[in-house]
Amino acid sequence: MENQENNYVAPEVVEETTFVEETPVVEENPYGQDFASYKTEYVSKKEYLQKHAPESFYKTIKTCAIVSYVLIGMNVLMLILNPLGIFDIAIMLGLTLGVHLKKVKGCAIALLCYGIFNCVVGLFAMGTPAGIAWIVVAIIYMVQFSKAEKEYKAIYGA
Repeated sequence: MENQENNYVAPEVVEETTFVEETPVVEENPYGQDFASYKTEYVSKKEYLQKHAPESFYKTIKTCAIVSYVLIGMNVLMLILNPLGIFDIAIMLGLTLGVHLKKVKGCAIALLCYGIFNCVVGLFAMGTPAGIAWIVVAIIYMVQFSKAEKEYKAIYGA
């Protein structure tokens, strides 16, 4: 027998192409969260502010609430000088709790109005404006609510 060379030719290897489904591009909002988690179903503005707003909204509201509670604590110490200050404390505490726990913009507006009222009354009573810190805190609340509502409109178009 002759020495035959093995002329075996392997069949061409055909690479299988696998089709990978492309993942949809997820738009990102200016706050860094993606819309995909809650864009599919409608959420009311109240529920959005309580559960789906950006994390920066919650952090700022929480920080301002802590400052508000400290201011309320300072007012409690002043009850010795003015026992009728309990009404002032009750109003400020109620409005602060409304903003902090329920995320109600109306409480922030009322807190701003009451802070301005206290500042004007302090100006006439003592000659110096009092309660400027309440006005600053209320303005920060209002700015955060405006940002969150703007994002809500961008997401849901409402």
